[in-house]
Amino acid sequence: ARDVQKWEYVPLGPFTSKNFATTISTWVVTPMALEPYRCETSAGTQGGGVAGKDDPLPLEYLQDPDYGSYDVNLTVSLQPKGASKPTQLCQSNLKHTYWTSTQQLVHHSVTGCPMNAGDLLASGTISGKERHNFGSMLELSWGGSKEIVLENENGDEHEVRKFLEDGDAIIMKGWCEKEGMGRVGFGQCSGRVLPAIPFPYKSEIMDDAKPTQQNVMQDESKCYEEEYQKLQKELDLLEMRKDILSREMALMQDNLVEVQKKQKE
Repeated sequence: ARDVQKWEYVPLGPFTSKNFATTISTWVVTPMALEPYRCETSAGTQGGGVAGKDDPLPLEYLQDPDYGSYDVNLTVSLQPKGASKPTQLCQSNLKHTYWTSTQQLVHHSVTGCPMNAGDLLASGTISGKERHNFGSMLELSWGGSKEIVLENENGDEHEVRKFLEDGDAIIMKGWCEKEGMGRVGFGQCSGRVLPAIPFPYKSEIMDDAKPTQQNVMQDESKCYEEEYQKLQKELDLLEMRKDILSREMALMQDNLVEVQKKQKE
């Protein structure tokens, strides 16, 4: 994806590199659930020379009267193959996005692109001002000029990275948390980079690639099995939560009946 982005971003801008691969968590969080965590973006305002800003004022169709964001904490960790625990690479926040999801949707569809319920859109890289807020390996390694040190199970220096390698797993987490409001979680979103399968342009390449393809299929099967087990655990937790909520609803119903009886008396 990085190589595709480097190839296309001048002059087209990164586009197909962003839909190269997609991993989603098992949770869907509605905007209504996020309302208690609404906040300003780190930019505060958009353009127009407000507060000394040099950013141009957005065109009228992009001017959002409710311009703002949500206080969603974001972390990204990397776990090499064989490592017992991940290393946190960055900690960011959704409020660092300059354009809101509403503006992105409007801009994406303004020229007639049909959008339907269930379509998946991405915010793009979310980076803050500090180094530990950088949201991409390209930024964290400063274009490959600096090494990112990973930790092992003892907390010591273990491996280094500049970019992702085969076998690396990326783990993303997001949540809202506010005193008196509780916590809203987005679930864990994780994926592992698998080796590329060589193109079988020639028969000898195809023959050489067979063991590699078999190994890749085994790795994929193992990854799918691990993800299935994670989803099964989450499903079990949801069933437990459903059972608890059902009991609470039954109790509330009983209490309501009692109150109604007393009111009649």
